[in-house]
Amino acid sequence: YNNFEEMRAELDDIIDSLDFGVRKEKFESNFDKLGKFLGFTTDRPDQNYRKGPDHLWGVGEEEGFFVIEDKSEVKITRNKIYKQESGQLNNSMAWFNREYPQNKCYGFLIIPTLYVDPAGGFNGKVRIIRKKSLRKLCYNLRNYVNEFSNLKLREVTKEKIVELLNVHKLNPSDFLSIYSENYKV
Repeated sequence: YNNFEEMRAELDDIIDSLDFGVRKEKFESNFDKLGKFLGFTTDRPDQNYRKGPDHLWGVGEEEGFFVIEDKSEVKITRNKIYKQESGQLNNSMAWFNREYPQNKCYGFLIIPTLYVDPAGGFNGKVRIIRKKSLRKLCYNLRNYVNEFSNLKLREVTKEKIVELLNVHKLNPSDFLSIYSENYKV
């Protein structure tokens, strides 16, 4: 970014789309930008290759990859994760395991409910990201970006960025512990 205002504008555009009721394409595009903004390697296999998950984030050696399916158009009042939705994430994780057999991954489903329909279920490590988690993530993202308001962006070191990501809980492990929950049957 050339200046703080440019950086904040990019983040505002991303945050404005991280909610339920947002069109699928807009949500997916901005969720991909979020991954890049946080320094992850990102791809959108379903869009780019017509196979795999909505999002694939390479997040680091310890956590490996995040396989992410998002359901931004699901009504916030929905009380179950449908069989086809859990099946979609299971298929995406199977795709990942075929394509990247030596790597580990965590599955994430962005959906308003924790409860899996009795006809469905998950294989593997799966976490659910709900509305309250998206809000918390957006809050921490804003605070993170505000840290740059008085810094010369071209002079910010990698170490400073890592420090601020840690302070504002924006690391891969935080997605597992803070911004997601276990599903329920």
